[in-house]
Amino acid sequence: MGDLGSRGSSPPLIWTLLDAKPWTGLDEHMGASRSLRQVESWLSSCEAGHEYCLSHSSGPGKYFPTRVIDVDRVEDGTVYLRERSEVETGFLSEEHKAEDLRRGYPVYWTLSHRWGDPELIQQLSQSTENRLRSGMGVSDLSPTFRDACLIVRRMGYRYIWIDSLCIFQDSLSEWQQEAKAMVDVYRHSFCNISAIGASSNPSSIGLFSRRRLPLRLLFPFKVHGQHLDDERGFRVGPWVFFNDSIWTDDVANTPLSTRGWVVQERFLAPQVLHFTENQIYWECLETTVCEADPSGELQILAKDWHLRPPIQTVYKAAGREIARSLSKVLSGQQYITREEETAYLTLWGDLVSIYANCALTNESDRLIAMSAVPFFSLEVKGASTPGGGTSGSPACNPRCLITISPVDGASTQRSDGFPGSCKEYASGQLKGINRSFDGGRLIINGVGGNLVIDFVKNGRDRHASFTNCKEAVYTGAQCSLKQGGCDKLAESG
Repeated sequence: MGDLGSRGSSPPLIWTLLDAKPWTGLDEHMGASRSLRQVESWLSSCEAGHEYCLSHSSGPGKYFPTRVIDVDRVEDGTVYLRERSEVETGFLSEEHKAEDLRRGYPVYWTLSHRWGDPELIQQLSQSTENRLRSGMGVSDLSPTFRDACLIVRRMGYRYIWIDSLCIFQDSLSEWQQEAKAMVDVYRHSFCNISAIGASSNPSSIGLFSRRRLPLRLLFPFKVHGQHLDDERGFRVGPWVFFNDSIWTDDVANTPLSTRGWVVQERFLAPQVLHFTENQIYWECLETTVCEADPSGELQILAKDWHLRPPIQTVYKAAGREIARSLSKVLSGQQYITREEETAYLTLWGDLVSIYANCALTNESDRLIAMSAVPFFSLEVKGASTPGGGTSGSPACNPRCLITISPVDGASTQRSDGFPGSCKEYASGQLKGINRSFDGGRLIINGVGGNLVIDFVKNGRDRHASFTNCKEAVYTGAQCSLKQGGCDKLAESG
């Protein structure tokens, strides 16, 4: 709460915004033309003027998934599964097609969603492949998939990657291969659609739902009483309550945000559109805004009047650090200051802490779903071969190796299903609360004891011995956790 009354002859910006009442101008449904125009505006503003977003090294044209969904004919009622070799331009407007072809690979979008009951959503399998390739009716898609395809088409784009429709779900070897590629899929996407509002009932709720609650970010009022304006400085008003819990209520505390894969997806995707139950949110490296405050003016005003800071997320804070570090590397400034080192490792710890408290349908997915963090640690800090390298090699730098050891009685939980010649598993229970960060050590106080993560310096013996699940190593783009008694080289996959 803060005093936002007039100072001098000019009223503050707050009253202009109150008169405009942006929260009352929203259409009943989020698929209305006004909402879509706002999405277009956010996309255009980010592309045109966001320094860190523009300098982000990963982007359209440098990579393309194995398969995508072609939404060119979605408004005619049909979508198609396409192989990488079949795709053309990712734009539908003529003026952008030539530019897109010069990029290399076409532009594509991605979708973050909660599966719910796998039996109730469409999946790519040997039995459904021909149908998807020849054209699947939009009416046969779940509401979330349908609406995601529609918004990509209405924004003027052609391709979207949806995990259940683009990875064979009845092939373990296919899934293992494609799961490793998800780092590239999300970080090279143009924009990620986050189906938050549909996550409570993913098989029956879409993105363009009816708004559930009236939106009000500001609550103006005056205090009435005697002897309030006195020498102590208390003023009658006008005053304003600022509702600073909308992000927490609409985005952070939702079923999708407790999904383990969402950490990697939100961290990697350069731009995210969150479709919640109440409104659409925009999240990129430089800003987080919503339909009720589309330009962030209320957030800025609240900060100026010491009400609250603008919405910040650890995902994009980490992305900004990556952009800053990459800019220094590209300009030849290889030296990273101690402050930058501390900020970088702290953000890494924040991401791991969030991830450690997320749920996964299959515990065997836990490590591969977090492979993005060591990947960026290796690539951004000047590695000569991003995504690879072994301890002590030129491609490996002090941040690319991390040891994990359960301590204080933490139990060892076996998780089968990791690729590799040696049985691999999660060491300790990678779930916990009450995270603390001490220099190069991250401590998670979890179920069954503590999990300690140490940042290991370059030069570790490649012939590491792994005994009784007491130690494990993250290397490069892959997470390598070896079974006790399997004496293998501690190297990346």
